[in-house]
Amino acid sequence: MSARMKESLSTSYLFGGNAPFIEELYETWLENPDSVPAQWRRWFDQLQQPGVRDVAHQPIRDAFVRLAYSRPGGEGHAPTAAVASAERKQVSAL
Repeated sequence: MSARMKESLSTSYLFGGNAPFIEELYETWLENPDSVPAQWRRWFDQLQQPGVRDVAHQPIRDAFVRLAYSRPGGEGHAPTAAVASAERKQVSAL
């Protein structure tokens, strides 16, 4: 990616510090399009592929977090024997 493109992305109202705000606005629009201002509603409508409606991203992220925590080695779980062995070897090497 060129330096000019990187600069454009970092200063565009769709990127940089505004990205979390716009993402939250988009999630709100996905739940209820009438709950966002008309200009954003039109913008988000234009992003959709004909006949295909995007799904909210936050529930998917939350599901992956729950999945990670529910697997052996996830937070709140004892590490598997292989993980514990690898960790001991790393500590020994240090």
